[in-house]
Amino acid sequence: MAGLLRDDRVLRVLVKARRPMRVEEIAKRLRLRRRVTPEVRLRMAEASCRRLVRDGLAWETADGRFTTDSRQAAGAKARTA
Repeated sequence: MAGLLRDDRVLRVLVKARRPMRVEEIAKRLRLRRRVTPEVRLRMAEASCRRLVRDGLAWETADGRFTTDSRQAAGAKARTA
């Protein structure tokens, strides 16, 4: 359940940004209730992004960025899981 809530937060960050973002940028903007180390925050953000790509809600571009806009992803030759 916690993973789904975190996925929602990551998706919200991507939608608000309206541009492809690296996992590091997403992790910085991700708000978590409990205090976690930056390494753990980065792993959580990456896992959430991978799940969003798997579920078809986000795309990963060829340069490793994540986006919710399929047109941006298609222009950068997106990979899907």
